[in-house]
Amino acid sequence: MTDKDRSTGVPPVGSNPLPSDELRGSFVHPTDPDRRSGVDEAPAELLKTKALTKALAKAKAALKKHFGHKNFRPGQEAVMARLLARQSTLALLPTGGGKSLCYQVPALILPGTTLVISPLLALMRDQVEALQKRGIAAARLDSTLSLTEQDAVLAELAAGRLKLLYLSPERFLRPACLEVLRTLSCPLIAVDEAHCLVEWGHNFRPDYLRLARLPELFPGVPLLALTATATPPAVTSICRAFQLAEDAVVRTPMDRPNLRLHVNPTLAARRPAVLAKRLAAAGRLPAIVYVTRQETAESVATALQRSGFAARAYHAGLPDDQRSEAQDAFLSGHCAVMVATTAFGMGIDLPGVRAVFHYDLPRSLENYLQETGRAGRDGKSAHGEVLASAEDLTVLENYILGDTPTLEGLRLCLDSFLRQGQNPSFSRWQLSRRADVRPAVLDTILARLEMAGIMTAGPSTWLTCRVKLIRREEQLAAGHPRREQAWIRHLLEKKERVWGRIPVDLRTAAEALETEPEILAEFLRELEACGDLQVRPQERQETWQLTNHDSTRPPSAWITEFASTIASQETAARRRLQEVLDFLTAPDCLSRRLLAYFGEDGAPGCGHCTRCRAPDKSPAPLPAAAPRPIRLEEAGQIRHLVRERLPALRHPRQLARFLCGISSPATQRDRLTKHACFGLLSEVPFDTVLAQAEASA
Repeated sequence: MTDKDRSTGVPPVGSNPLPSDELRGSFVHPTDPDRRSGVDEAPAELLKTKALTKALAKAKAALKKHFGHKNFRPGQEAVMARLLARQSTLALLPTGGGKSLCYQVPALILPGTTLVISPLLALMRDQVEALQKRGIAAARLDSTLSLTEQDAVLAELAAGRLKLLYLSPERFLRPACLEVLRTLSCPLIAVDEAHCLVEWGHNFRPDYLRLARLPELFPGVPLLALTATATPPAVTSICRAFQLAEDAVVRTPMDRPNLRLHVNPTLAARRPAVLAKRLAAAGRLPAIVYVTRQETAESVATALQRSGFAARAYHAGLPDDQRSEAQDAFLSGHCAVMVATTAFGMGIDLPGVRAVFHYDLPRSLENYLQETGRAGRDGKSAHGEVLASAEDLTVLENYILGDTPTLEGLRLCLDSFLRQGQNPSFSRWQLSRRADVRPAVLDTILARLEMAGIMTAGPSTWLTCRVKLIRREEQLAAGHPRREQAWIRHLLEKKERVWGRIPVDLRTAAEALETEPEILAEFLRELEACGDLQVRPQERQETWQLTNHDSTRPPSAWITEFASTIASQETAARRRLQEVLDFLTAPDCLSRRLLAYFGEDGAPGCGHCTRCRAPDKSPAPLPAAAPRPIRLEEAGQIRHLVRERLPALRHPRQLARFLCGISSPATQRDRLTKHACFGLLSEVPFDTVLAQAEASA
């Protein structure tokens, strides 16, 4: 993305903005918190003030001018009315219900820059590019931008030329970023996918925990939390985190009468043929097929291509350019079937998807609702089908249990945080690999310690980055002093490239060149500013400060607490998986049962789901695999691995993860995913493998 792409040059939209004092405290939302179906339009009593009526008229004009819509969708006007009256709000709108317009339209008519916090980089990029194409001054700050691009965004921000700025929660809460953001004229903060802060939820993101500080950090600034997949307990958690009253919730009915839900019990071995047949039926394309594993996405896409479908795979293991190419092909109609892991579809504006298939079992009903809801956003008839097999359970449960760290790993993390002096310093990436604790678990520990007032974040320093050359290596050194020429040769020449970029270890390079990592980082920034190369920061060395709060509590107490929390998360994840099985095998209407899970009442039957079309037929049981025992020779291989005492497999839980084919930071560090025994017992339940590993230790 060029500087011209980011800076549209469009003057601030919405001249003569509504004075905020005219709206302050102008209404109270009357929604009954016990009512389960929602607010379609702003209640009449909210429209009595002239200022609010005028503001909503401006919002409707902006909606038509910039987005081409004549009228608001259900719930949108009610949300905007609250925001324009400076009242924080939780908006529960269904997938495809137009959540993003709830903050994008107010941003156009309010003075200053609206901040949008979003969990997915691809989602931010797509929304910013879509806004820029409409002539709206929007930008994003994330790790995929070069330093020059980030500086350009900050310059636009400081000049007051941006109407919307998108950030990840991690970037938003960095001390240096917060320092800049708190100086802005900010009329609104939107938190997308707000269910990510619910620790027992289906899509928990540790950095969302810290967003509970928003009311304190930005007092008086209205906050909009948005989600499509919050159960009643999740709604309560979100409201508590953001200090929202129960009557601050605007919800619209989740029922999608045009979306026909089907359950198709299918043996795993027959799924490729069944999927091809179902996709070939009239009116099923374009379609999205959701799978659990990256390898499955590749194999299913290949099988569909052989059957004559224009299919592509989409998953996190693909390079950025290949993912973008696949997404563009789907959006443009050149790809009829996208076989994807769960991230695909977030924020993508493609209302004409005719079918969504779940090739593997969804991990939760929240995932199922969100993913299936990407079909039929245009209001026309659409198809949602699960090729249901209980054979998937072992893999799904193994992934749940495989995330659990060892107590030794937890202890190493807590020691690094709490027993390294008043100012602990560490790299999360290195600590994750050394302790064999997944980054998400590590982030959760840090977030909890920070929220408890034990630690506060300080400055950070680059340790590694990736560099893309714009000029040839031999040209870069020309015109630089001899010392800097030596730096260029050491940093960039004859280095193996990864996806076209040169990995640079700044700490190792600084030691060899007798300088500091910060100085080398600044030197690379200067080269980037001259147009010689592009720099993408990666690993950082963080510094933190311990406070005196709760100083009498030993690290062992925190270890016990975190171990208990992780065990509770395992239980919750297993329960969500069981809820999926209960839903797929229930005898009553699928639509009604799904609505009930999210706290809504519905009609006795939708009339078109699998159950309603055959009310007298009992649900077929899901195909299940026979228990797979551990064979005698496999038990011998496990004993041999124990005797090898590989550093990444010393603990029985680490060994069980490895045998089940679940990678971890330590196995990646030691490149054990290529080992002949990796995934040897992937079809065996994790508990069984763990018991064998413990017996062999």
